Amino acid sequence: TYFAYIIDKIAVTFFPSINHNLNILLAFGTFAVSYIARPIGGIIFGIIGDKYGRKPAMYYSLVGMGIATMTIGITPAYTTIGILSPLVLIIARIIQGIAVSGETSGSAIYLIENNSKKPYLASSLTCIFSALGMFVGAMLAVIISLPALPSWGWRVPFIVSGTLCGIGIYIRYKLHESQ
Repeated sequence: TYFAYIIDKIAVTFFPSINHNLNILLAFGTFAVSYIARPIGGIIFGIIGDKYGRKPAMYYSLVGMGIATMTIGITPAYTTIGILSPLVLIIARIIQGIAVSGETSGSAIYLIENNSKKPYLASSLTCIFSALGMFVGAMLAVIISLPALPSWGWRVPFIVSGTLCGIGIYIRYKLHESQ
């Protein structure tokens, strides 16, 4: 239910029409395309990881994630740029889905390959921090749905998250290649 507020704001911002229920369906569809794109990302980043190494695969998946997330946060509304607005949003969600699947599997494999004592415990950190990220996202969704916040408040977590990816990209750049 905490996600309903964001979906409603996205529906109004990117899919204005006379029928609000259609707007909601289009917003949920935009949310879903990311999940449909994930297997494609697993294939792409799996090939990159196997052929060129885990470091480039993880680096480029985070770059894709950061750019897509920031794009969602800064894309102008439909009333400003028309049909380009939902198209940019959908493309950003597809890139996000491709990037996140490469990120999840790539980081788990990287941790397994670089931890000789407890590789599977190390790889479980991927799931732990993924769940922690979902929890933080849920808390942010609750905060930005408060009535006192401005209508553009839903954009802030996307912009902050996209910016934080810059820190992760720097850290990834300094990583050594897995063995």
